[in-house]
Amino acid sequence: MTWSSNLESVLEDAFGLEAFKEWFRDDGTRLIDSIDLYFAIKAFKYIKILNK
Repeated sequence: MTWSSNLESVLEDAFGLEAFKEWFRDDGTRLIDSIDLYFAIKAFKYIKILNK
């Protein structure tokens, strides 16, 4: 498990992502939309690379 290495390691792991989302929901001061935004930006960057 490389979760302690960086946040991206957590977000790239299915179990880690679910645990992180649960922590976001339980905390109440963070928006779950932030995680969706992260993946949208990542997908956009990937599509941009493919279209070169």
